[in-house]
Amino acid sequence: MVKDHLGNEYSSVSEMCAKYGIKKAAYMEKLMSGMTQEEIFTSEHSKGGLSDRNNIFGPMADRIMTIRLGLGMSQKEFGAYLGKITGYGDALTLMMVSSVENSRRCFDLDVYIALARAQNVSIDYLFGRVKEKKPYPVTKGYRSYYERVQAITTDVPKLRKRGSEARLAIAEQFNVPMDYLCEITDQTKMHE
Repeated sequence: MVKDHLGNEYSSVSEMCAKYGIKKAAYMEKLMSGMTQEEIFTSEHSKGGLSDRNNIFGPMADRIMTIRLGLGMSQKEFGAYLGKITGYGDALTLMMVSSVENSRRCFDLDVYIALARAQNVSIDYLFGRVKEKKPYPVTKGYRSYYERVQAITTDVPKLRKRGSEARLAIAEQFNVPMDYLCEITDQTKMHE
């Protein structure tokens, strides 16, 4: 039995490294050089990610990885879990999860919405915009994405953009919750 820095048990070093998406040889080399498990697993993740290049998805990549590791899942297992909770089936592959965790891309908004609900957190928490995990109150009525954006800006080009990156940029610019732009809540004030 092998344990990682979080106390999760694995049947072998190979299995543990697979859960973190790190090659066993790289893990062993870093361990022999005096690095701790925590340093190996966290620094390996951050190297080359867009968070190092000031990309808005950097903090989200860290949160997604933290949730996956907290669930004790490999990237492949996490992709299957996301496929199950979104209804996408096998569409969310290990490669997609790896790309998101390394800040090279983002999931569709449906994935973040489903993951936020399943983990009882806000979308803003998933994107690393707030520290508080607590979800925002769910809206009783319905206002479309366009109505919500029109309430904060009249910039017509912004209204046409609907994806994760566009909504995150609008949320950042106007300091409103992603959950508001994703039609989950009417609350426009961010958690701390």
